[in-house]
Amino acid sequence: MKSPEKSRHDKQKKKRKDSAHPLPLIGIDPSSNLLPSRHEFFQVLAVAAIAVIVAFSCNLATKKLLLHRSKPLCDNGEFSGLCEPCPTNAVCSEGKWQCVHGYMKHGRLCIEDGEINQAARKLSDWILLHICRSSARFMCTGAGKVWFKEEEILNIMDGYKLPEFSSDSNSHVLVKTKAMESLLVVLETRKGYDGTKEVKCPDALAEKHKSVTCLVHEWVLKHVLFLVATIPMTIALIRICWRIHQSRKLSTRAEQLYTQVCEVLEEAALMAKDTGTEGDSWVVASRLRDHLLSPKERTNSALWKKVEALVQEDSRLDQYQKLIKGEPKIVWEWQVEGSLRSNKVKGKSSKMKADEHIVESSQHVRRKLQLCEPDC
Repeated sequence: MKSPEKSRHDKQKKKRKDSAHPLPLIGIDPSSNLLPSRHEFFQVLAVAAIAVIVAFSCNLATKKLLLHRSKPLCDNGEFSGLCEPCPTNAVCSEGKWQCVHGYMKHGRLCIEDGEINQAARKLSDWILLHICRSSARFMCTGAGKVWFKEEEILNIMDGYKLPEFSSDSNSHVLVKTKAMESLLVVLETRKGYDGTKEVKCPDALAEKHKSVTCLVHEWVLKHVLFLVATIPMTIALIRICWRIHQSRKLSTRAEQLYTQVCEVLEEAALMAKDTGTEGDSWVVASRLRDHLLSPKERTNSALWKKVEALVQEDSRLDQYQKLIKGEPKIVWEWQVEGSLRSNKVKGKSSKMKADEHIVESSQHVRRKLQLCEPDC
């Protein structure tokens, strides 16, 4: 059996031997294997931050959802952290809520009813037109009303029919209230002598509702001096233009009649030459006039006078008096042999070309005159 001193000595020798041969792991650098690199460190840090944010958001959303579900709606006029505020335009009571008249539920909100808004818009436009037309009438003629009381407007509204709503329903009252609110935004307001509110159409808006007669009257009054100076000149110019037009029309018609007279006289001369008689070569001017002119044209003495002037200026025609049945008559006679159509190029009537109906009418006139000669 070993003594205690000898066993202690063996243990110390064994420790020295172990220290002379260290383990292989002791020689390895601990910074390269045990600790992460800088890049890996930042990646771990980013993942941890995202996880914290997600956990916090989920926790907050869960709390709000639970809180929202658990809190009832507050009654109107009450504010407390234990309940949610009542939605706008709603009536809340004992945790239940309902939209006031004229509004409809849309989720947890109360939105306006479209039919009521449309009816209120139509009503306000109609009242605005009535008020502005009355103001425009007052501006033009001095007759009409300018300022209206709210009671009067409400009475006017009663005359406007709303087929969608009955007159005694709450919807009809709401439409009138909304229409009045929109009117007060557009119209001018003041307090009357009795303290009531009165409204009036703005002058700029009333100008747009003036009638055409009123606008013309205002323009005439504004330019009266200009009109006084220009109207006589305009009338005189119109009369001059009308006279020129009538003169040209008269000249054109006279030339047409002159052409027919020449054709009738030429035909009479040719027929007299063919038959060998001399009495048939002339034609009474008054009879020829009555046959060529219409009853309306006979009242215009200037027309036939112009035809007579053209006949007198024509050297191919001869004009003289002849006693027929004891009465002196002016007769016309063709003095040149040949056809009139061949002489038109050289004569005054070169610019006028007779139509076929004119020639036919002249022949018809000549035949009538021949039948009338023995009796006249």
